[in-house]
Amino acid sequence: MCASLALLLASAAQAQPASEPTEAEIEAARQLFAEGLQLSDAAEWEAAAAVFHEVLAVVSSPPVLFNLAHALVELNQFDEADELIDRMLADGATDRDLRTRASALRTRMDRNGGRLTLRDGGLPAGSVVLLDGRPLDSGRLGQALRVSQGTHRATATASAGGDEIALVEIYVARRARESVDLAPDQALMARNAARAEAAAAAEAAAAEAAAQAAAQDAELAELQRQHAQWEADRAAGRVPDGENPFEVRRAELQRERMLQMEEARRVQEAAEHQPREAVPLHRNWRFWTVVGSVAVLAIGIGAAVAATNDSTPNRGALGNFSPGRVEF
Repeated sequence: MCASLALLLASAAQAQPASEPTEAEIEAARQLFAEGLQLSDAAEWEAAAAVFHEVLAVVSSPPVLFNLAHALVELNQFDEADELIDRMLADGATDRDLRTRASALRTRMDRNGGRLTLRDGGLPAGSVVLLDGRPLDSGRLGQALRVSQGTHRATATASAGGDEIALVEIYVARRARESVDLAPDQALMARNAARAEAAAAAEAAAAEAAAQAAAQDAELAELQRQHAQWEADRAAGRVPDGENPFEVRRAELQRERMLQMEEARRVQEAAEHQPREAVPLHRNWRFWTVVGSVAVLAIGIGAAVAATNDSTPNRGALGNFSPGRVEF
């Protein structure tokens, strides 16, 4: 049955002493947890994992950790699942039943997956290592990580969100043990430097084009003023009738602006439909030059769930948010 709010608050306080959740946050997490259980029952593991991740951001209780780990195992994301189980087993509040279930999950991962050890091959201090796109704690380097059978991508960046400086792809067979060194890849770093240089050049070109556009706009505004003043003077009889001397240049600039706007529209439409493999916008010199040329005019530029080899699925553990099951 559902645990009391006091128990829930105690669990949250133990897990997150620096930022205790409010009653409103706990109630929202309670509802999300129930939703996650329903998704698990329906074997919608990707959605369930997303929901349990949200709950975990509020309350890091053992049942939340277990249910998220269970969903991740169903998705063959063994490394993160194993990390969550470590956290759960380190919690003194984890009861014997959940510990037994966690052991069963690990047995399942060991039966269906393998181990991968990532070693530091001379990465710069402060580098961030990612396994299949997920950052790894530095303490996990050198450890035999549980991973699913298949190809895994290990990368390293010099800083969070930075360019890759190391990249290794390795296949791990079922029940196999593999290890790999992550070392700076000079060729990869050279390509990154070339991309950065191209991006800087594109940015400079865009800035230059924007400056030229600003100058043209200033000229056009002055021509508009002079054109209007001449027409007013002619209407008042202060100048003789005839062709407005500012009309030709004003019309030229207006046409240029219309062409630039049309070109920007075409580039934007092409960018919206470019394939994933195409050059990204931040490296597209032509795109940013056109954008810069009309910036002053304010033109806007705008996972399949993996199967397991088990004949009987490992049912999720339910928490104190849900009656009649293992409690949150």
